[in-house]
Amino acid sequence: MPWTLYRYILVELLKLLAITTAVLVTVISFAAAVKPLSEGLLSPAALVRFVGFSAPTMIVFALPFAAAFASTLTFIRMAADNEVLACSASGLSYRSVLLPPIILGVAMTMGLFFTANYVIPYFYAQARQTIEHDIVTLLVNDLNSGKAFDRFPDRDLVVFADRAGERPPPVLPEADIQPTRLIELAGVAVGQLDHASRLRMDITAQRANILLFHQSDQSWATIALRDARYFDPTRGTLGEDEAVNIGPLKLPNPFRDRPKMFSLPQLRQIEQQPALYDRVREERDSLINALSGERLRQLVRSSLENDHTGNTVILASTGYGGYFALRAPDVRPGGTTIRMRADGDDPVTVEFAPAYEPGGVWAPTRRYEAQQATLGVEQISPERDPNLRVELTEVRVYDARLGGRSTEHSAMTLPRLLWPEPVLADDPRQIGLEPLINLARQPGYRDAPGVETASDNLQNRTVRLMYQITALIHDRAASAVACLLLTVLGSVLSIHLKGQMTLVVYFWSFLLAIITILLIYAGENVATSRPSPAYLYMGLGLLWSGNVLLAVITGWVYCRLARN
Repeated sequence: MPWTLYRYILVELLKLLAITTAVLVTVISFAAAVKPLSEGLLSPAALVRFVGFSAPTMIVFALPFAAAFASTLTFIRMAADNEVLACSASGLSYRSVLLPPIILGVAMTMGLFFTANYVIPYFYAQARQTIEHDIVTLLVNDLNSGKAFDRFPDRDLVVFADRAGERPPPVLPEADIQPTRLIELAGVAVGQLDHASRLRMDITAQRANILLFHQSDQSWATIALRDARYFDPTRGTLGEDEAVNIGPLKLPNPFRDRPKMFSLPQLRQIEQQPALYDRVREERDSLINALSGERLRQLVRSSLENDHTGNTVILASTGYGGYFALRAPDVRPGGTTIRMRADGDDPVTVEFAPAYEPGGVWAPTRRYEAQQATLGVEQISPERDPNLRVELTEVRVYDARLGGRSTEHSAMTLPRLLWPEPVLADDPRQIGLEPLINLARQPGYRDAPGVETASDNLQNRTVRLMYQITALIHDRAASAVACLLLTVLGSVLSIHLKGQMTLVVYFWSFLLAIITILLIYAGENVATSRPSPAYLYMGLGLLWSGNVLLAVITGWVYCRLARN
């Protein structure tokens, strides 16, 4: 066999392939860095690291075009110099001449499929960590220069501080996940904005700590404020708390979690445990919030309407450190709230006691009498039971510390209240998604506001995730196979169109490469656009149609060459 010829062709192919791939990868990597750089997520030093880590992830996009260009340039020069003609005259068939690009194409296909499934996800994670690491530096610099930090994507929070500095993170004895970084703040103000960027609540504190956590490619932060004071301008209420914890807050990142950022073993693990994926986890948490909120409303309403308890419900206070006993003669459900009214001379009453034991003596120190009250549920996080917010109207307050004298208020909001026992018997985060969806379909929950929608969203998101994983694996395989087909196509087109300008020949290879890549991504989008098997199979067919087109055209051109 003509090993000298094969070595010569392979060297030319590899040389052009390496140069073209390097140029394309560098250009695309800097283009990918434009968005985080313009949004202030990267410092100049971090930009170099980010480009270095993101460059390998661009090989999937660059390699098909580089392969087509290298094979086109190599064989059009050989055809122009009559080297291909000389090979034919010496008895070598076109199949023998095309063996080097076929071997290179097979190697690229296997290498690219392995790289896409095992190597590239690692560099995605490193590029993401570069941005997240640099965010901490930007946070400290912004706060020390008097600027506000408002880059938490899932919360409308604005953080101010007189001073900020990074310290070694503490060890949390009872925590499953340990913090990776600690930022200490002094003279802190945290504002929470509504959808119209209006201040909904502000909290001030002398000291605060920001702890940063990282696990399984997820990074988040928590803010702990000490001796905090808060003000709610929408209700005109003031409050104090020894400790206010905010979070978890996801760190900003342009690389929102997507299946393509996971390796093949990670994708298989997510197939078994969909809640590991952040968007499924968010939908699961929304359903947990809806279920726990509805269950809490049921418990409160049952106690208020139960004659055996004297139409009274006892709730724990997170702000005062005691207990509140709430009694209402007239209880009316109001969608997501419970409305209570006085009945003639029988008002809505609330009593506060600093301590309480079931079956023990109830010794209140403060009593509220109101004409109306509204009880609403506030969900802090799926890891904690929801709070209750009680708003009283036309209130008279009797305080034992005032010698029995009373004060009158037009409106008053009680501190955050909790059901004294776990709201849900079993921790819903520890059960599977299917049992959780079945729980939402039970008669006591399925008609509750938001439960049915949250259940449907969770089910649809889970199904779409399974389809995304299937489509992604096919995407990676189709992109890898396209390298082989484009390499061979560029070679046969160059021999067939000898005498044409190089750009003319490459135009057809480039055009077919563009069509193939577009069909691959269009097929992936169709397969994941709806949680329907019909869309999945239609998308997979469209995804592979580009490679089928390449194979047909390559075979047709080769047959024409073989007849000549």
